[in-house]
Amino acid sequence: MTLVLRDRTSRQDSLRLRPLGDKGPGMGCNNCGAINPASAHYCGNCGWAYEPLVDEDVDPPRPEPAMEGPVDRTQWAPRSLSELLLESVRLYVKNPAVFLGIGLIPQLPGLLGLGPLPMWWAVTLVITSLVITALTFGAITHAVVTDYLGLTPTVASSYSRAWDRVVSLEACLLAHLVLVGTSLLLSLVLVGIPMLLVLLVVLWFYPQTIMVENQDPVTAFRRSVALVRGNWLRVFGIGVVYWALPVALAMAVLPFSNDPANSMLVGIYSAVVGTITTPWILIGSTLTYLDLRVRKEGYSLESLEAELKTPTPP
Repeated sequence: MTLVLRDRTSRQDSLRLRPLGDKGPGMGCNNCGAINPASAHYCGNCGWAYEPLVDEDVDPPRPEPAMEGPVDRTQWAPRSLSELLLESVRLYVKNPAVFLGIGLIPQLPGLLGLGPLPMWWAVTLVITSLVITALTFGAITHAVVTDYLGLTPTVASSYSRAWDRVVSLEACLLAHLVLVGTSLLLSLVLVGIPMLLVLLVVLWFYPQTIMVENQDPVTAFRRSVALVRGNWLRVFGIGVVYWALPVALAMAVLPFSNDPANSMLVGIYSAVVGTITTPWILIGSTLTYLDLRVRKEGYSLESLEAELKTPTPP
């Protein structure tokens, strides 16, 4: 488990003490001015790290009795874009076989569908692809959080956990496709372009809310919207960065895609690109989801462990 901590500022520049009424003294962030509880370690609005000061009219905290056990390692710090990218690379490099294995499976229906097909076989492959794609989103999410718990993810265990949530994952995927498809149609008259961008961002985290929080489809969408609220531009920018590589690789083959003689090679190339980039995008969305919860909820390793009901190794 890698914890990313920011350098702390000086005591004089990091915070001010301000009253919070009957809630006791609070700390005002000098970076954005938001008021935070006296016990906070980071500003809940901007993620600014600070050390608490003791004001003259505030009673010093009473020392807690010594407890046996390991040093607290559950506090997570908000991450910048560069830190999210570096953490994504770390996870991918640490578990390449797992993520590439998960990313390969949804490409198989497309590979089996290369060339002329009878209608019944084509329909079967489309349905199979939809089911596997939904499971893949859940499997990659589970692999990321499993690594965060200090455990070793596998392709089988990740898909097995996703299968437990297959109904919610599939329902959300189909609803998402309908919403995005409708927005694409409306974009022909320019009305749907803003709607498309909004939907792609605010619904980006439904796989994580299903896999981590075990939410039903409707609650998963609502939860994703709530996490993005107030952070839309930031999430949009992060999404653009993570999608830049897949889009660039996909566009590289466009000049050759119109020639029927190249259909087999284009199909294989697309499968390779999908195998590599699908995990990359889902790793990024999962890390961004965790970062939003850290910023908004003070999310920690203990919280993740409790939601997944999986104890971390000592």
